[in-house]
Amino acid sequence: VGKNHTGTAATTELRNGIIRAGTLSVGEKIRVIATGTLTGTLGQKTLAIRCKGASNRGVTFPDTTEGAFTLSIEITIVKTSGGSTPSQVISGEVFCGTDFGTVFAAENAVLDDNDYDLRLVGKLFNGGDQIDVETFRIEYCWPK
Repeated sequence: VGKNHTGTAATTELRNGIIRAGTLSVGEKIRVIATGTLTGTLGQKTLAIRCKGASNRGVTFPDTTEGAFTLSIEITIVKTSGGSTPSQVISGEVFCGTDFGTVFAAENAVLDDNDYDLRLVGKLFNGGDQIDVETFRIEYCWPK
């Protein structure tokens, strides 16, 4: 069942998942894949990932962009620079029609021994537009 974001010019959580403590070790990664539709040409539209409450990392499309979208983002667990505490690198891309954007963020939020949330968020710059999420999945990527 999809989840929609419409009627308000704000950031809204569209989907979420929980990454359980101890699930990922340094060097391992997960992939987040979402598909859906951006509708309307009244304002910009943003699709982003938020990992453990850190800043949103995503792509903002111009007001003229609408149609089917695909978001594919990998989150790789790394060590923080100069330390031993795991953190993550977020990288990937978001496509909508003929428009696309890339995502990259390093050492976004320090991971610890607790569960942490992974959220797909959307932002409308005009409440007359709409974001519909049709699929959302989190995959574990086996190390080579």
